[in-house]
Amino acid sequence: MALNLNGLSYQIGSFCLTQKDPISLPKGKMIWVRGASGSGKSTLLQGLAGFIVAKSGSVQLDSVDLTHLPAERRRVALVFQEAALFPHLTVEENVEYGLRVLGLPRHDRQTRSQRILKDLEISELANRYPQEISGGQAHRVSLARSAIMDYPVLLLDEPFAALQVSLRAQLTDWLFHEAERKGWHVLVASHDPLDSTRVAHQILVENGSFSMTN
Repeated sequence: MALNLNGLSYQIGSFCLTQKDPISLPKGKMIWVRGASGSGKSTLLQGLAGFIVAKSGSVQLDSVDLTHLPAERRRVALVFQEAALFPHLTVEENVEYGLRVLGLPRHDRQTRSQRILKDLEISELANRYPQEISGGQAHRVSLARSAIMDYPVLLLDEPFAALQVSLRAQLTDWLFHEAERKGWHVLVASHDPLDSTRVAHQILVENGSFSMTN
């Protein structure tokens, strides 16, 4: 299952981001979306997630055309730089939220949330509220809330900017193995270099355009 991007352009106010060349991304890989701050990395991810409507071009996941589908029907998860957790829900309830919206039974939700909280080493936070945890912990909760959906595409917008180097390496390693194991397409937007051994492809965003690069 490939994620194919062809001739895309997105417009926000006076800023326009356009695609130079066709891009085909295989499943089970991590892709680094790199570029300077303000270059359009967030615009690209929000467009792929369906939060910005494409002016032209197409987004296809295997044979499914996602281009004109609303965000809630794309099966694409986006992790923002700001954790944006629900303050009235516990950590576990935040992580389970999407599964509850889908109507999964309580037992299934708990089983999946407990597993991912353990994977990200935040099980002890399950019954705490967002205001009771650190910023780094909140980022891991936000990642867990998106990853638990097990969507084929996982997008992360500067997810490690506020984290310590050791934790960034740990989460990058976890994402690499989860992408490989579950066949996800994982796109990580960051102006900081990622571990080159964990990156299959790179998309460079600069001067209002983006393209695949080595």
